[in-house]
Amino acid sequence: MRLSSYLKKSVTTGLGRSIGSALITAIFIPLIIHRIGIENYGIWMLLVIFMGISSVADLGLTKSLVYFIPRQKKQANVNQIYSAGILVNTVMVVVVALIGSGVYLLGINIWGSTTVVSYEMGRLLFVCGLIVACCSLATGFYRSVLEATFNIYLVNIGFFLLTALNYILVYVLSLFTSEPKYFILLTTSLYVFILLLHIVVVKLKTNVALCIPKIQIVRRIVKYALGFFAVGISWIFNFFQYAQNFIALCSCHLRQLQKSINLEDNI
Repeated sequence: MRLSSYLKKSVTTGLGRSIGSALITAIFIPLIIHRIGIENYGIWMLLVIFMGISSVADLGLTKSLVYFIPRQKKQANVNQIYSAGILVNTVMVVVVALIGSGVYLLGINIWGSTTVVSYEMGRLLFVCGLIVACCSLATGFYRSVLEATFNIYLVNIGFFLLTALNYILVYVLSLFTSEPKYFILLTTSLYVFILLLHIVVVKLKTNVALCIPKIQIVRRIVKYALGFFAVGISWIFNFFQYAQNFIALCSCHLRQLQKSINLEDNI
């Protein structure tokens, strides 16, 4: 594929993903809330918490693969990195699953009060959330492989497909029921489907193949992944520091404005 054609596809699908996802979200969220109520919508959206776990548990692996794979001239080296990435990603998924299973078996209620989320609903939400987290973590790996092999337009399509199907299917389901457990199960099934879809797409659209990875390749991948992760964490800390300073500055100006208003009222 020519560079101009690749860039055109990437930019077009990237814009389409952003605009399309924003439109679908803006259209369907009010419709869904109208059908099921704000409380049930909030319970369903608790799954978002588990979606964020994959970003942390990834530990920079996806960025490491995007960095390494395009720099390889031999397909055998690409296969080594791909296989090492699968090994590391599988370990991460297993660790997340084991920790989550331990929390579930111990009966720990991470939701706190059972006023809004009942004990049974909390257990279901936790199990489905754990599945979503593991699927998101694995899907992120395959997205990085597609991006590293210059198929980022497929990544954009995949993101849009997930958003569109999630909101549209939930809205259709809301026409028949308002029980949040069904929406939770639907979204969980969708994340499993998206993972399987990415596995098939990587198989069809790339030349990567599994092999027995060398231990030095695995170590190198882990080393660079942790490096990218550390950079990301430091950026987040800096962002929160700037945000904190900005909020403090705004608060100071608001207090001064309030004093001025009170002074004018007294006059």
